[in-house]
Amino acid sequence: MSSTYSIEPADGQFDAALIRRNGASLLITGLNCDHPDGHNLLAQLLVDILARPEVDALIAEVLREERS
Repeated sequence: MSSTYSIEPADGQFDAALIRRNGASLLITGLNCDHPDGHNLLAQLLVDILARPEVDALIAEVLREERS
């Protein structure tokens, strides 16, 4: 079963994007960047990579999740 990844984008008040996996916080972007667009672009690129089946399986293994 594949995981669901989502992004809570950076905005003018919060200069980081939050990546969630199956609803739980997974990563927060940390760039030396004052504009939210950089954080949001990085977050989307990371989600594109993390959602790949082979990478998602590695994450599940690290988190010791049962896979069906």
